Amino acid sequence: MSQIGVGWSSRATSNCAAGAAHFPISFVLPSMTSFANTHTTSSLAVLTNTPLLQLVCAYQDGLTPELSSVFLTYRRRMQRSLVPQKKLILATKEMFRGHVALKLVEKGDVAMLHELERQIPTGYARPPRNESSYLYGINTAAARGQLTVVRFLHEHDLAKCSKKAMDDAASNGDLAMVTYLDEHRDEGCSLAGYILAEKHGHRDVVEYLLAHRPQDQNKCPPSDPQFVLHPLLTSAADALAKVPACGVQ
Repeated sequence: MSQIGVGWSSRATSNCAAGAAHFPISFVLPSMTSFANTHTTSSLAVLTNTPLLQLVCAYQDGLTPELSSVFLTYRRRMQRSLVPQKKLILATKEMFRGHVALKLVEKGDVAMLHELERQIPTGYARPPRNESSYLYGINTAAARGQLTVVRFLHEHDLAKCSKKAMDDAASNGDLAMVTYLDEHRDEGCSLAGYILAEKHGHRDVVEYLLAHRPQDQNKCPPSDPQFVLHPLLTSAADALAKVPACGVQ
């Protein structure tokens, strides 16, 4: 939102959002009525709606028009959703930012996520949606090889993670991702990480796992149709000679 009908700049709007002392909302609203003769009744009604203006200002914070549009889009979607926790998410600025960040990860919009981080470096909270798969953003980003995204989510404690994150990274031969997850997370990998890394010829990853996470050779992978282990065990015999069968079909 670069301007709001009466010549306000986005800078003034962000000052409103920040609660700047020289731009109190009680001062702004009365002065706006002087424009009644040059604006339609509907426009004036919007501009003099205190709760609406406060809501708009609350999510500006000096953001670019593009990022402001992203916030507005996800706010509208949340308002129309049937998510039980939507009132809490919409009412908590940090939580709503976290929701938007996780949605951008889910969508794969890395450029906009980095822009979000640039404009709002701190102030994120994980939404209380334990039933939603989008909370496992680290899994999603790890599978896509998006290390900067994984780092952002981890540093802000914004997303959940499981063994699948390192399993997928190992399968992709992404040693940098495997190393980061090993050094910063506790989930580790499973037998599938060893098997898939060996199957796809990522010997450097297999050697790293054997050196740094030998205990994970005994961990079963999550139930997933992609893990049909018996044919893979043949091709991974060298690396997995001492690995017990996991029994996952």
